[in-house]
Amino acid sequence: ALPGAMLDAFMDGLSEAFGKNLLRVKGLVMLAERPQTPVAVHLVQGIRQPLQPLAHWPDGAATTRLVMIAEDIPEAALIAYCSAFMTAAV
Repeated sequence: ALPGAMLDAFMDGLSEAFGKNLLRVKGLVMLAERPQTPVAVHLVQGIRQPLQPLAHWPDGAATTRLVMIAEDIPEAALIAYCSAFMTAAV
């Protein structure tokens, strides 16, 4: 589970690092403050949308998952960003 402040830093960093070329980020995140229910995250061309608390995990699968759609960003760059962030977060 990720603390809310770390999720904010992650999403802000994605936006700063990749800007409008990061067309879409969408997913469900387990927050440390509320691990029983997910929050939906959305980022569209560098603009974050408010977190949306959900009532339950779909299919009972309580795991964080994100989908990223990008243009002119190498997949390796997105993976490196995510890996570096998660390494720093631990």
